[in-house]
Amino acid sequence: MSSTNKVAYRIIGDGIDCAAYRYELVGDFEEGAVDSRLKITGRYLGDNYLEEVTENTISDESWWGVHNENDIVRIFPASGQKSIFDFSNGKKGCYWSSTCDESNSGNAWCMHSIVVESV
Repeated sequence: MSSTNKVAYRIIGDGIDCAAYRYELVGDFEEGAVDSRLKITGRYLGDNYLEEVTENTISDESWWGVHNENDIVRIFPASGQKSIFDFSNGKKGCYWSSTCDESNSGNAWCMHSIVVESV
């Protein structure tokens, strides 16, 4: 995975199952900042994409600005995490995943101003 300031890029799969992803942290990620969110853009590459696509290709922002009519975009608000000590609305977000972890139990991923991680 390659990354720049608050943006990361990744190619997943190969052949007809290949797609490029762009992960962008948008907003201030400060307490109460209602505009904080993770924006994920996916672009299907398949095995008939017109050009060879590498990590260097997708880390060039101009590549995402063209041929984007079929991109899929998902937005995850930084809705916060309630704990005994903290209600971090606008500062971070945690979401449960339907994919189990190695121990076959529930799994969550979290985002905040500097990282997106699996918990």
